Amino acid sequence: RHARPMARPPLPKTLTRAATLIALWAPLAAGSGGPGPIPTGLTVIPGQGQSFLTWNELPSQATRYRVYRAGQPFLPGTDLSQADLLGEVDSQTTLNLRLTTLAGQVFTYVIQEGSAPLSAAQGLFVYTIEQPGDAYYAVTAVAGGVEDTTLVPGVNTLAAPVTESPAPPRPVLQFSGPDFATYVHWVSERSTPFAPAMASQPGLAYNLRVSFGQALGTQPRPLLLQLHERGGNFLGVPAPSQPEAIMLAPDDWLRIPPFNTYWYGSNPDFPGALGASSPPNADFTVRRVLYELDWAAATYPVDPDRILVSGLSMGGAAAISLAYRYPARFAAAAALVPKFDWGCQDNGCWSAADTGDLLWGPLALDLACSEGVSTYDRLDAGFLATRSPLDLTQADALTPRPPILALCGRQDTVVGWPEKPPFFKAVQALRQPAVFLWDDGTHSGPGASAEGPWKQAFALLESELWGYRRQGPRAAFTRFDLDGDPGGGNPLVGDPIGAFNAAIQVDTKTFIDTPNLHRVQVRLRNGTGLEAATQPQARADWTPRGLSQFQFNPPCAVRFENYRLSDGQLIQSELVKPDAQGLYTATRVLLTQAGNRLVLRQTSSAPYGFDLGPPNQLGLEVSGAIKVGATPNFVLSGLDPSAASPLLVLSLAPSSWPLLGGVVLIDESKIFLVLGAPAGSPSTAFPLPLPAAQGLVGRQFYAQGFAASALGPEGLLFSNGIEAQICP
Repeated sequence: RHARPMARPPLPKTLTRAATLIALWAPLAAGSGGPGPIPTGLTVIPGQGQSFLTWNELPSQATRYRVYRAGQPFLPGTDLSQADLLGEVDSQTTLNLRLTTLAGQVFTYVIQEGSAPLSAAQGLFVYTIEQPGDAYYAVTAVAGGVEDTTLVPGVNTLAAPVTESPAPPRPVLQFSGPDFATYVHWVSERSTPFAPAMASQPGLAYNLRVSFGQALGTQPRPLLLQLHERGGNFLGVPAPSQPEAIMLAPDDWLRIPPFNTYWYGSNPDFPGALGASSPPNADFTVRRVLYELDWAAATYPVDPDRILVSGLSMGGAAAISLAYRYPARFAAAAALVPKFDWGCQDNGCWSAADTGDLLWGPLALDLACSEGVSTYDRLDAGFLATRSPLDLTQADALTPRPPILALCGRQDTVVGWPEKPPFFKAVQALRQPAVFLWDDGTHSGPGASAEGPWKQAFALLESELWGYRRQGPRAAFTRFDLDGDPGGGNPLVGDPIGAFNAAIQVDTKTFIDTPNLHRVQVRLRNGTGLEAATQPQARADWTPRGLSQFQFNPPCAVRFENYRLSDGQLIQSELVKPDAQGLYTATRVLLTQAGNRLVLRQTSSAPYGFDLGPPNQLGLEVSGAIKVGATPNFVLSGLDPSAASPLLVLSLAPSSWPLLGGVVLIDESKIFLVLGAPAGSPSTAFPLPLPAAQGLVGRQFYAQGFAASALGPEGLLFSNGIEAQICP
């Protein structure tokens, strides 16, 4: 993933090449513009929700330009302090410096799809329209910090107004090929009715690429949001693990240190010095990426339920963060050597913490952010996992998060190992679906985890994420017998190579989610790969997540069942009650390499005891809801019609003790009711009227059927037990 070459264009990364290209650019600009005391040829070209201002630049590259907007004409002597100063830019603003540096040839911007690139001699400023109306513009020159406020209508001001109207801005196509298109997205530091502020400075331009491996067609296709690493770029990201997918590759790049925003954002005062009086940090980059994602989904044939996010290093950190911050947008997330908590900085936890100081202020300062919490809480994926996506100030453990996959290295001194085991364990405690892999690898270079023992398994597990849906069921497994031990954060303590949940394969095609039934097939992985199970069976806790149809009804329990796929045999059954968080978890579920079907049923009774002794000769099941004021029927089947009258015995506690060749599954000391039924039928029903008393809600009881018969091993037939809970 680190070094996969791109076929086009070549990707030199040295600033030396950039300096050479800019040196070639200078005479182009000087030769076309001509000397002059003020900018000339001011023109405004309308765009979608934006106005594109161009002018002829002055010969000196040291000249800067100020852009003004007003509702009245700019005339000689107009007091510019009364106009809206939109921003100040340097020269060579038509140069796409990012693409020029990466591609090794000069690129200037295209501002209208299908038009030619702008001239090297022109200046450019893009204003995102805030409100409708007529507007005049003016551009002045600043040399040596001194502004020349000369205004000449029709030269550096508009002689006639332009009529503007806010609209959702669209990235502008620069060029395309048979399977890709490259765009530029201009953003503003101001919010408009159709777009939030997406930068700390006005009129910034960001490249992005959309790639598609096959002819597009019109059928909806999955989309991968691929986020590059620090020092990477939008051209150098790897292809999707799903060949059918459309890939959106945005760019996180600044012209000045620290050269990126770690896919989050910055302080509005950046690049100025930050202190206690600085305004809250803002998630400018997150807003831009989500805006570009929405644009891509509306522009291309994208299946909105199959949007995945993936990344390496800085990009991997953002992938997990986006999935946990905006869980309703993504089906799954994958990350190679990510960072989970940008606030973990000491003792080898982050090698470049000083860059965070530039963007967001020092950790000790911990400025607030625009989302209502402290910045370094917002930049902690573990914190996001515990909060409401709608309001980060509110705790929320119930909202399901997309399944995540992450590979981390114990010797990673760039983004650190100490934060990793606590995050693994926190996600497990929250019962969110996740697979974590680790080895004794480094962040990059020789010994890198991405090229280590988990490489093939990671590719396999990542490809399986495409089976999930944004609004679909997920399966969270915890306390898995085959999980490794990552230790507590010391790279010298714990298993050198290990995983959480890697050996559990979920067949996403088998998910069923209806009001009364949920089921899925799972198995322990076979094979020789590192992801394969080391034994034929093991146990784990199973928490169904993301169910939109199945009707949980706290505090009522639901029935869990586990069937062997090989013969369809029921091997486990129990009532599952909500925990303190409101989650339903089936504990110590038996998983096998042959495969299992895990089932939830919307009923508050469950059979038990069929695995505690000899096979039960009688079957006991419940028909009807077990709730206050209702009359459920306990149906006993398999009876000998010639035998004596059967009995149903109810107790307040279960038990397990042998009797006459069978097993008694109820506590005889806590029996509270014995019901009889007429003989002579192979099955019979025992009505159980429940009083309409709210004090009974939540009470549990246990039932078992018996019948005297010569067919029994010692003259007595036994049924399975029934565990039941009374619901409202």
